[in-house]
This record gives sequence, C-alpha cells and structure tokens, in this order.
Amino acid sequence: MKATHRSLAAILLVGALLPTDMISAQTYEDVPPARSRRQVVYEEVYDEQEAEPVRRAPAARRPPVTRPVRTWEPVQPRSPQAGFGSVQRVAYGEGFGMAPARPAAAAQRRTRATVSRANYQVESSPFDTPEPPPNEPTPAEPLYEPAPSTRSAPPPRSVPAPRSSAPSAPRTRSSAPAPIMDEGGNYISEDYGFDGGFDGGFDGGFDGGFDDYGADCGFPCDDCGPCRGPMYVRGEYLLWWLTGDTSPPLVTTSPSSTAPALAGVIGAPGTTVLYGGDPVNNTGRSGARITAGWWINPTKRIEAEVFGLGGQTSGFFQDSPGDPILARPFFNLHTGLPASQLIAYPGEFSGNIDVRETSNFVGAGVQFMHALAYGGGSNGFRHRFDFLYGFRYLGLYENLTVNDTATSIAGTLSGFDGFKTSNSFFGGNIGTAFEASRGRWTWLTIGRLGLGGTAERVSITGNSVATVAGGTPVTTSGGLLAMPSNIGTYSHSGFTLVPQLETKLTFVLTPTIRLMVGYDIMYWTRVARPGQQISTFVNTTQGSGGTLTGTPGPLFGFRETQLLVQGLSTGVEFRF
Repeated sequence: MKATHRSLAAILLVGALLPTDMISAQTYEDVPPARSRRQVVYEEVYDEQEAEPVRRAPAARRPPVTRPVRTWEPVQPRSPQAGFGSVQRVAYGEGFGMAPARPAAAAQRRTRATVSRANYQVESSPFDTPEPPPNEPTPAEPLYEPAPSTRSAPPPRSVPAPRSSAPSAPRTRSSAPAPIMDEGGNYISEDYGFDGGFDGGFDGGFDGGFDDYGADCGFPCDDCGPCRGPMYVRGEYLLWWLTGDTSPPLVTTSPSSTAPALAGVIGAPGTTVLYGGDPVNNTGRSGARITAGWWINPTKRIEAEVFGLGGQTSGFFQDSPGDPILARPFFNLHTGLPASQLIAYPGEFSGNIDVRETSNFVGAGVQFMHALAYGGGSNGFRHRFDFLYGFRYLGLYENLTVNDTATSIAGTLSGFDGFKTSNSFFGGNIGTAFEASRGRWTWLTIGRLGLGGTAERVSITGNSVATVAGGTPVTTSGGLLAMPSNIGTYSHSGFTLVPQLETKLTFVLTPTIRLMVGYDIMYWTRVARPGQQISTFVNTTQGSGGTLTGTPGPLFGFRETQLLVQGLSTGVEFRF
C-alpha cells in the first residue's frame, strides 16, 4: 500500500514539472470493423485543459471503395483572437506536410480513405500576433481541410468569383454579308480587320486601280455615296494587228503576146504575180474585250474576260475576156516542169478568178489575283504587286478559198480549192501584275505566260465542174491545188507557250467611272495557217477524175508558224 502511494506521488511530481505550452501531435489510425467496414473518425480538441476524446457516430453503411479518394475543401483562416491553446487544423493526407488538393466534384466529398492522419498545431503565444488592419485581404494561399464525411454536415462554403471592374463588351457577329459604309464614306468590315479594306493600309488604296474598298476616291467625296464596291465591269475597244498569212503565188499574168505554154508560168519572162507570196490579213482590225471582276477580300480577287476581233477578209477578184491573161501557176510533177492553168487568154478563153481568205481571232480566260505586297508613301505614291494564275483559251480560225471559171467555145470548166484551219489553245495561265498610282492616275502592267496545248485542225476540199456546150454539168473530185492526194481533214496537237504583256494608264473620272488606254502584245508559238498548207507540186494525171500516174502530188504535211498579236485598247470601267 505504501509502495502504491509512493508511485502515485512520483507521477504527480513529474506532471507538475512538465511545461504547460508543450506542442502535442498525435496520429490516429482507425481501422473499421471487418464485419461492417464502417469508417470511424476521431477528433480531439485541446484547450487550456485536456479534454477526453469524443467518438462520433459511425457513418451510414456504404459499399467498400476499391480506390481511396482524397477530397479537400478550403476553410477560413484561424482568427487571431482565438484563445490560448486553440486548435488549428493544418493538413490531411498520407503524411505530414502534403499539399492539399481541391475536390473535383461534390459527389467525391462523401467518400474518404479508411486510413486518415490528422496534424494538430497549438499556438503557444497568441497574444504576440498584432491586430490586422481593417479590410485586410485574405491570405493568398488558404488552408484546406477534408470535407465532412456525414450527410448531416453543412455544405462547403463557396467563394464567389471576383467581379470584373467593368462589364464585358457585347458580343458581335464575326462576319457580315457585305462591307458597311459609315457616314464619313469609309467601309467598315470586321473580316478585314481594318477600316475600308485597303483604306486601312494606306488612304484610299490605289485611286486608279485596286482600291475597290477604299473611301478616298482621289478627290473630295462627301456626298457622292459609296465610292466603290466589290464588283467592277470594264469594256474596251480593241484595235489589234495580227501577223499575216502567206501563201504561194496563186494568180499570175503575162503580156498578151506571151505564148500559151509560157503564159503565167513562174520564172517565164514577163510573168507577174497578181495574188500570193505576200502576207495578207495583217492590217488593223477592230474588236472588243469585256472584263468582269469581284473582290473576295482586299488582297484577293477573281477576274474573267472575253474578247474577239472582227473577222478580216482579204482577196483578189478579176474578170477578163481574154486580155489581160489570167493564169494559176503550179509545178507539174508529171512533166517535171513549171506550168500554169489558163483562166483567160486572148482569142481562146475568157474567165474570172476569185481568191478569198478570212481570219477570226477570239479568246477568253479566268484568273485569280493575290496581293504579295502593297504600300504607300507620304508623297502620295502607292504601289501594289500581285501574283495571278488561272485558265486561258485562244482561238484562231481561218479559211482560204479559190474559185475560177474558164469559158471557151467547147464549154465551161469551173474549179474550187478550199483550205480551212482552226487553232485552239487550252492551258494554264500564270503571271504577275504591278500597279503604281498617284492622285487620279494609275499605271498598271500585267505579264502572263500561258502553258498548254494547241489543237490544230486542217480541212482541204476541192472539186471541178465541167459543162459541155448544151450538155449536163459533170462534177469530179479535185480542183487544181486540192487533189484526191491531199483532200481530207487532219488534226495535230502540241505543247505551246503564249506569253502576253498588257499595260494600261487609268484616270479616275468619277467615284465609279474610270477611263483607260492601253497596249497589248501576245505571242503564240505554234499555229497552222491556211496559206502554209498549200502545195504547188501537182500531178495533173489525177485531175478531172483521172487515174494518178507517177509521183503523187500535191501531198499534205503540217506546216506551222508563229502568230504575233499586238494593238491598242481604250475603254471605261464601272465599279459598283
């Protein structure tokens, strides 16, 4: 009994000597009963006097969790006015000092790991903390505590997001169907990102060329309405020259005293060429060109054009009672000597001859133009450089015919030779365009190169009609230069280049009307012309339905040449 009293006294003495401000930390590890797998949570509160641990009611029965989920929620910071020995919850986790994590969803707050550790911190001198100034902001990094595990616990406190100092701007549409013009005459477009298309990069863009969206028309435009729109149409009058077609001598004459065997023969004394040997259809011809374009945006546009030159005809016609002499020269393969077919000869034949050659030139194309660089200076000079690509079509259609009639006492003999050619170019088109403007004047230069193929087609026809006096006309195949040996239709295709240079000078007349003059030059590397398809080497044995004997002729072979097109243009452009 005395030993018991001594032990109790020793314990009391040791308790009295222990300091009262010691920091205690305990960790509890609770394992739920194996039968119910309920989670047991302990919480101990320390004050000036040590309190007995209080056991909470177990949570409701729930199915076991296969993967522990840790959830967290913020708590308010500890008040400085808390009494001595107040409790501050610091962190929960698998170990001391772990960073807390905010819960991902409200549903996760109802589940916690079955093993928990709690850290407790007791303040030793709360009176050393000074009073905070009024309206002191909360700490930047709040502390966290685990969510309550029971359904009866109050919901976590939510912190509203800070309100912006100024209300956000109203949402606007990302695009508009068409540019809008304000009262000052400026186009406003959200898509382009600057006022008036080109007017944002430099005032008014090009006053004479590509400034479709600019508000500056090159002069004051206060009450003239919209200065420009995304569409434009241009009409031009063309005065162009083409390289002429050259054919061999087709009509000759000689002095009336010349013998019939030498009359009109090439190389014979006194023979003169009346038609052939010189270029024809090489004079200026009128035409028109229509161009329409649409600006997709201030740096891109699409443009289509179509042009055509009026058909030009050249030829020769002469009717003779016999004097002067009319003849058609050729080289006779049967005899191996130059010869001629007499149409009119004094005292023997009277007749006429008509030679006609027509020529038509047309074209069309579509191209896309994209700005590579543009800008302007303080002196009012502006420039623009574009890259263009597209599709091009060109067509050259020509026809040469020879009709002759010779009349004698025995009857009438008529002949016809026809040579028809068509050249069609289809290919791509690439190039560049440079434009410079100042004030109302603009200088535009466009260089294009067409790469593609030319489809050539040649059709040769001929016939003769013989009428005996008082008899019925008899028609046979073949004339003089179109015989059964070369009559037919022939086709050929080959790679072709078509470079073109176009330059224009434009003047802004009104906000929507512009006047312009220009010059074009084009080169077609391969074409078939009708005069080039004529062969004068003829075997007369096959004429008038006869049977060919000896060397055949004339023979056909594709003969190609080049075409140079150049000329002036003037026109007017409308923008709307």
